[in-house]
Amino acid sequence: MSSNEEVRLSISKLSSKVMSLEDAIVDLAEVENEKENSANRHRIFNTAVVVVAIVLSVVAYFKVPEMQFEKDYKKEIAQIVKNEIDQLTEDEGYRLEPYIDSLGNLTIGFGHLVKPGENFGRITPHEAIALLKQDYSDARDSVEKTYPWAEGDVKLVLINMTFQMGPSRVAKFEKALNALENEQYALAAAELLDSRWADQTRSRATRLAGRILQLDATLF
Repeated sequence: MSSNEEVRLSISKLSSKVMSLEDAIVDLAEVENEKENSANRHRIFNTAVVVVAIVLSVVAYFKVPEMQFEKDYKKEIAQIVKNEIDQLTEDEGYRLEPYIDSLGNLTIGFGHLVKPGENFGRITPHEAIALLKQDYSDARDSVEKTYPWAEGDVKLVLINMTFQMGPSRVAKFEKALNALENEQYALAAAELLDSRWADQTRSRATRLAGRILQLDATLF
C-alpha cells in the first residue's frame, strides 16, 4: 500500500470517528433536551396545581361563609313560621286577618306591618308566607345597605330586628350598634336588653341578645 493510500485510509477512519462523535453529541443533546422538557412540564404542572389550590382556597374562604349565611338566613324564616304556628314565642302572630301587635301597629300574617295604601281582608296561608319572605328580604336589603360591616349572626340578628321594628327604630339603638361594629358583644347584648323594645317583646329580645352574647370571646 502506498503512502497516499495509507493517508486516505487514516483520514477516512478519522472522519468516521468524528461523525460517530457528532452523532453521540446529538443524541446526548436530545436526551438532555427531553430531560429539560420533562422538567419544564413537571414545573408547569406543579405550578398549575399550586395556582388551582390557591384559587380554590380563596373561593372557599369567601364562599363557604356566604353559603352558611344563606343557609342560616333561610332557617331564620322557617323558624318564624314554626314558632308562630307552634305558638312557642311572641315573635310574630300568625293571623290571617289584620290585628294590632304588641307595638300598636296594624299587622297581618307573620308580622307584616300594613302600609299606607294596603288593604287586607282575610288572606290565605300562601299569601302570609309570601308577605313574610318579601318582608324578610326587604329587611336584609336594608341591613346590608346600612350596616355593611355586619356579618354572620350579627347580620342575622339585625335582619330579625329590622323585620320586626323597621329600619328607623333599629337605627335608634346607637350604643348597641356601635358596640356590635366594634365587636363588643357583651356590651351590645346588654344594650339590647336595656331597652323598651326588650320590655315589649321580652322573649324575642332575650333570645337575640343571647345570640349576640355567644359571640363574646371572653366567655370561652
